[in-house]
Amino acid sequence: MDNNPKHNKPQPSKPPVKDAKNWLAYSGMTFEMFGTIGVCAALGYFLDKKLHTAPVLVIIFLFIGLILAFYRVYKQLM
Repeated sequence: MDNNPKHNKPQPSKPPVKDAKNWLAYSGMTFEMFGTIGVCAALGYFLDKKLHTAPVLVIIFLFIGLILAFYRVYKQLM
């Protein structure tokens, strides 16, 4: 039998605050990526309609949105 008070004391459980913050940060990055890519693609779509260019501007703006979105994720993780 161990009479040491350190071993008899129950350890308080720590709330998973850090895990929740990580989850919220990563889900926020996901929505930010979708928003950036979506806005750029929509801008390209509307410019294509106005200028009567086939899907050229949609593709260009989609790639610009992808680059911007991945750059933002890179900056947030570094």
